[in-house]
Amino acid sequence: ADPRPGRTPDRRHLGRVLARTGLLQIDSVSAVVRAHYMPLYSRLGPYPLALLDNAAVTRKRKVFEYWAHEASFLPVET
Repeated sequence: ADPRPGRTPDRRHLGRVLARTGLLQIDSVSAVVRAHYMPLYSRLGPYPLALLDNAAVTRKRKVFEYWAHEASFLPVET
């Protein structure tokens, strides 16, 4: 329901999407691109793929990988 950002999406935009979706399911299938990048594209439009990658591995990470029913990226606050 939020409009797409008028500029290149950043960590704040990623956080807003995660607040709405709760998680991003990780999927290694890549017909075009790995599936866990697609929900962000559908909500934010074109964005640097490194946005999600960096959010998962840098010291100031926003998400962590969790394996329960499915492998997912969840907000660190969760």
